[in-house]
Amino acid sequence: WDMQKQRWYYLQDPVPDSDDWLHWTRGAMNWNAMCSDCHSTAVDKNYQADSATYDTRWSEVNVGCEACHGPGLAHVNLMQDQTRPPDTDPAILMRPGLSPSLQVEQCGRCHSRRAQLSPVFKADESSMMNHYAPEILRPGLYHADGQINDEVFVYGSFTQSKMYLNGVTCSSCHEVHSGSLRAQGNQLCASCHDSAQYDSSQHHHHPDASPGAQCVSCHMPGKYYMGVDLRHDHSLRVPRPDLSTGFGTPNACNGCHEKKTADWAAKTVVQWFGEKRQPHFSEILASVTTDLGAALPGLVSLLEDQSQPAISRATAAFWLGQAVHLKPVQQALINVIADSAPLVRLHAIRALENVAAERRKDLLTLLLNDPVRAVRIAVAGAMADIPEVSVAQNYVAAFQQAQREHQEYMKQNADFASGQRYAAMYHEKQQRPVAAKKAYREALKIDNRDTASRINLAHLHYRLKEYRDAEIVFKEAIKYEPTFGPAYYSLGLLLA
Repeated sequence: WDMQKQRWYYLQDPVPDSDDWLHWTRGAMNWNAMCSDCHSTAVDKNYQADSATYDTRWSEVNVGCEACHGPGLAHVNLMQDQTRPPDTDPAILMRPGLSPSLQVEQCGRCHSRRAQLSPVFKADESSMMNHYAPEILRPGLYHADGQINDEVFVYGSFTQSKMYLNGVTCSSCHEVHSGSLRAQGNQLCASCHDSAQYDSSQHHHHPDASPGAQCVSCHMPGKYYMGVDLRHDHSLRVPRPDLSTGFGTPNACNGCHEKKTADWAAKTVVQWFGEKRQPHFSEILASVTTDLGAALPGLVSLLEDQSQPAISRATAAFWLGQAVHLKPVQQALINVIADSAPLVRLHAIRALENVAAERRKDLLTLLLNDPVRAVRIAVAGAMADIPEVSVAQNYVAAFQQAQREHQEYMKQNADFASGQRYAAMYHEKQQRPVAAKKAYREALKIDNRDTASRINLAHLHYRLKEYRDAEIVFKEAIKYEPTFGPAYYSLGLLLA
């Protein structure tokens, strides 16, 4: 439903086939899986994997006060007590005085692309990552330099920004209950920034009051999602058409000047502001697209630089994981497994998954007691092939608890093809091929076009010397995604 034009429209035109995950009868349009956790209050999805059904429970079908403020009974009773001292703690969450990072995390639990870790979100003032694992600047979700691409909402882009690093929060710009802006146009930015310096043609080089003179036009370019919904990139970055010329990333200039080239835009920026640019992590991340090997020193530097956004450093860890066989890279990842940022710890752990088992056990055992659930789950996943009997006795209880949390995480995501694929890969690490094949097949029941699961299943058949089954599955992959080259290559090797 298009609220602005008051009309119905097709999200997908032409309408997807009935076996497509995006069809209205399939998973992408399922309220229990895709909507309820953020659009209702205290939701327990309660997916039953054996029957592929839901027994979902909630306290309120819409977003109520307790969705953000936590249980309200103590607060209500306190407010009704006329004898309470005026400085009494209000016994409620999300109130004035909350630290900037926690406020952003409280909003970010819904306004982010993330994986759910536990059945029911319990509003508290602990890390968001005790309940969710936010996505990093992964290819497909974000452009190579960290700009928004897929529907990633706001948290991931905002936490890249200098504003976030300097204590700006969601409520700095948005009314907390209505979500509306606190001021319109450039007046909003001028509540912090000097309008005489920035709301001036000497700065923006566009006619006053024109679209190009709006701060958001250059620093928060938008993209339409779901056909009609314009969402702005909240990384609040300086336009870099010079990166567009080298790496094919978008830039705000050509978002308006569509008939001009990125080279034209880059030269214009040089004419206005000179040759020099402030260093930005996007240069390092974008360079990965052309040559990962050449990008490694920059990625190591970014990973180790605690002044940089945690999400960019975690993304550096993700890329470094592809070169973990190199000793300097491995050591750089080891150096940050106790980093102050849980997102960095999590992705450093994942990047070390291919290190030799004994070495990996020694490195990760200490992290079984990490205070953040997402990190403990990552440790459990990375120790999938390590038997409990080899764990030091004083860590066995923590190992068992991390494994329970990991099982809960897999159960919570069993209604997604990606969740079943993850479970299958976990079973493979534990030398449980029957369970792995079952999980891959469940993934394909959920999304028959999940090429990654189909290719993984075919390779598993091959490793088990089930060559005929492998051939069938490779051919199915080609049928559903005829432009996927690796499927042809693998099939050719099988038949050679």
